[in-house]
Amino acid sequence: MEGVESFLDILEAHDVPGSFYLASSEIHAFQELMIRMNQLGEIGLTAENDFVLLGQPMEVQRDRLLTAREQLGVREIHGVYPPAGFYDGNTIRAMEDIGATICSSRRSQVWCPASSIGGTM
Repeated sequence: MEGVESFLDILEAHDVPGSFYLASSEIHAFQELMIRMNQLGEIGLTAENDFVLLGQPMEVQRDRLLTAREQLGVREIHGVYPPAGFYDGNTIRAMEDIGATICSSRRSQVWCPASSIGGTM
């Protein structure tokens, strides 16, 4: 995590909040860093590892997101950045199921209100 402390110092010096997306399997080695990120902004969810969610059944995706949320010790999830930025309709349904509201990727941000979930993507 080279350079992250310096980046956090800059955010803190300028009172700029951040959104940090973390894979829960990697963060256990960086507990102090996670605490500081949480103090400087919000923790978003990616998954428990870097394997893509795309193409997996909704239940599998939901379980992976719940595992990551539990491992991170975060109760409320506002955003999800799917691993590698790839997602599908099952990802959005899984996010809605766990209470996440925004799906971010390199391509877009998708608002996920409960009323928009239902059709197959």
